[in-house]
Formats: sequence, C-alpha cells, structure tokens
Amino acid sequence: MSATPSNAETSAPLPSGGDPVRSRQTELILESVDALPTLSAVASRLLSIGSDDKIDLAEISQIVEADPAMAGRILALCRRADKGLGDRITS
Repeated sequence: MSATPSNAETSAPLPSGGDPVRSRQTELILESVDALPTLSAVASRLLSIGSDDKIDLAEISQIVEADPAMAGRILALCRRADKGLGDRITS
C-alpha cells in the first residue's frame, strides 16, 4: 500500500473518467450557458423560414426590418462580403 493517498481517497469522483482538466472545462461551459443571449423573435422567424423554398426576398426584408440592430449587422456583413464595398448600402 502506498504512503500517499490516492486521488480516490482525497476527493469525490470526477465526471468524464476522472480527468480534472476536462471536468473544469465542463463546469466553465455550463456556467457560461446562463450568459448566452436568448434568440430574438426576428432571428427565430428567419430560422423558421430558412428552409422554405417559396419565401421571397420581400418577405425576408420585411422580417429583418423589424429588428434594426440585426438589419445593421446583416448590412455590415454584406459590405464585408465584397471586401470593402465603397458604396453605402441604404436599404
């Protein structure tokens, strides 16, 4: 028998096969879940119509216009997609 107590004798069993690093990572992930923002109604609606082949751009535009912050982020992404589009997108 060893003179040094084993991990099993000094602490409670760890999840994930006893790996303390993995256990701590799991704890940190679970703690950060509470800090995640909820999905807006507009984002939820866009996701729900995403697989609809019959949706037209006018309807998508109308949905996005309901959330100015999201509309701004989408327009910024459009500008970045062309790597430095010189003209401002206004609508």
